[in-house]
Amino acid sequence: MTPSAHRLFLVFAAGLALACLAFWMGRDLSVPALRDIVEQDSSRVAPPLQVHEKAVHPGGHPAEIKEKPVLPRVEERLLQLAGESGRELANTVVRSLTDLQSLPFPQTSGDVIPGTPGGMEDPPPGMIMPRLRTTDKEPKLAIVIDDLGFSKSAVRELLDLDYPVALAFLPHGAHTQSGAREAHAKGREILVHQPMEPVDYPQVRPGPNALLAGMSDSRIRHILNASIAAVPHAVGLNNHMGSRFAQQINEVNAVIQVLKERDLFMLDSLTHRDSVFVSQSRRMGVKYYSRDVFLDSSPSREKILEELYRAERIALLTGQAVAIGHPFPETLAALKDWQHLRNREVRIVKLRELRQDRE
Repeated sequence: MTPSAHRLFLVFAAGLALACLAFWMGRDLSVPALRDIVEQDSSRVAPPLQVHEKAVHPGGHPAEIKEKPVLPRVEERLLQLAGESGRELANTVVRSLTDLQSLPFPQTSGDVIPGTPGGMEDPPPGMIMPRLRTTDKEPKLAIVIDDLGFSKSAVRELLDLDYPVALAFLPHGAHTQSGAREAHAKGREILVHQPMEPVDYPQVRPGPNALLAGMSDSRIRHILNASIAAVPHAVGLNNHMGSRFAQQINEVNAVIQVLKERDLFMLDSLTHRDSVFVSQSRRMGVKYYSRDVFLDSSPSREKILEELYRAERIALLTGQAVAIGHPFPETLAALKDWQHLRNREVRIVKLRELRQDRE
């Protein structure tokens, strides 16, 4: 088969695959988004993702098993038609389709996976499928590293990166104030990383001055104002744990009201699928964002790089993405390596540069 015939077959197969996917999803696909994915530099290939993946607790313990929705089985046909000369391009298309599957889908039952021994909750997929791109605007990716405030060296490593990373500080950290001031001087976004009640509280504790389900509005207001005062130059807030608190409409409304008065935005870490932070922020007129990718649920350098590549592809597919990580040594090493490996077509931005029109 001639090279031109190879390309023709590949385009036909890719078109068929996308048509199947559009029917399966019940929505239109964005031509610019998929074109951007296919035209990426094939010299830097992200590790392949597993289509049929089961949830595993990061600490090594069995977790609630969740089968992901299954894509039409187009991979084999694509690879057959592509031949060796088109295999990299076919692999790129397949990974893009897999990323569409991995974006958050509605969940109807089940609860959050229990917190890890280190206290970080491992969330299931989020609530709603983000919109696919409908324009040729430059895709954007915001990266947030939270749980900061206890390590000066971690903050300095993040500030040494050649791209901007938002820093979320725990209010009670010994180095929170100095770290926040140093990061602000370098032009980075600063967030309050507010502890909130997880589903398995009190066995897993979120830390001092946590917001708990059932608290009065006045108590929530008092704690939150103290937390904001403890983090200099904060422009937003995201939740530390909080899988139970995030489901309580009255308590969440009290948080959003304080943010509105202080002109701060809300970043929902999405530690539970039934979080109402986004819906209530939208209703009350507060800027909001939500997490697409957790970088280090599996804290190994290779897995973290894989999640960074996946965040890139989600940005290319939907126009933007938000990734959240933690100051693990493996995460800091992966972020440093990614400086030289990342896709330069995806612009790393501050959270406030992202759009507000996502569901």
